[in-house]
Amino acid sequence: MGDTVMANLRCGQKNLPPTAVLRQTGWTLDLAIEGHSMAPLLCAGDNVTIACLPPESLRPGDLICFQVGGGFVLHRLLEYRASDRRCFFEKGDAESGGRWLDESCVLGRAVRINGQAIDDAVAARMLAVSRWESTFAGCLRRLGLPRLPSVVHRLWRGLKMRLFAGYREK
Repeated sequence: MGDTVMANLRCGQKNLPPTAVLRQTGWTLDLAIEGHSMAPLLCAGDNVTIACLPPESLRPGDLICFQVGGGFVLHRLLEYRASDRRCFFEKGDAESGGRWLDESCVLGRAVRINGQAIDDAVAARMLAVSRWESTFAGCLRRLGLPRLPSVVHRLWRGLKMRLFAGYREK
């Protein structure tokens, strides 16, 4: 389903308040990635800092953190629903499809990966790559191909690793 992250508040708090309350605090959360849905940008063991922010401050390309059940998921925000900005479309970079989310479950956005700040130029590049990949995956499905052949998949993964190499170093 996505990358589950275990939250450790810098203040040492164990039980997190509800998402809506956290967004109002302006706190940051240090999170450890446990999944692979954002590979190669994020892999198990990577550390991400999330800024708790109101949903209206998020923009396409941001890595957004949202609550699903008892855990958190970190995926890319691709777009808003045109009719209102309170519904977000998210997708993991390594996944072929995404889903719509209501703003009520969104906690905030990633501001650092492995201690390095995420800048606007990198966020724009990440968004472009993710949108292109989504479009290409949709074309493959329409052609009856469920996924990329393994050699093409390895080449694509290698290209993405080069694009985002700075965040892989811990």
